[in-house]
Amino acid sequence: MQITVKILGGQECSLEVTSSMLITDLKKELSVRMNIPVESQKLVFKGKTMLDASKVGEHTLEEGAKVHLVVSKAPVAGSSSASSNNASSTTHEPEFWAILNELLSKHFAPEDVEKIIKEYRADLEGGLQSLNLDDIERMAHGIVEGQPQAASNQAV
Repeated sequence: MQITVKILGGQECSLEVTSSMLITDLKKELSVRMNIPVESQKLVFKGKTMLDASKVGEHTLEEGAKVHLVVSKAPVAGSSSASSNNASSTTHEPEFWAILNELLSKHFAPEDVEKIIKEYRADLEGGLQSLNLDDIERMAHGIVEGQPQAASNQAV
């Protein structure tokens, strides 16, 4: 079947896929056609992320379906996920994590601070992974319209 993969706000590409094709293989094809590294691709269909190990047929794609491609920044060479999870191991940590580390250090032992930040990062990442495009669009409209997010979430 023929599907269209569209980068949000950008180019699109038509591909021939089968229901037994792995999402990983689809990403490899996109890598060749759109010159986007596989590790920078996140495919979304009907607001849900398409997992690499899943098959095209598991996502109820039909002829002419449109899949959205979210492109993330390529990982920095030499960095590992283990070192990014350790709040005190990197000198390039975002300002938020540095401030949180400093604040928590005033109240907790260093090993506890590390555990707290690691758990908080995991919770944050899990929350971000569960967002679908509808959630992101709703949040974006709230920001543009100047509505506080807590109030807009209660109204839903």
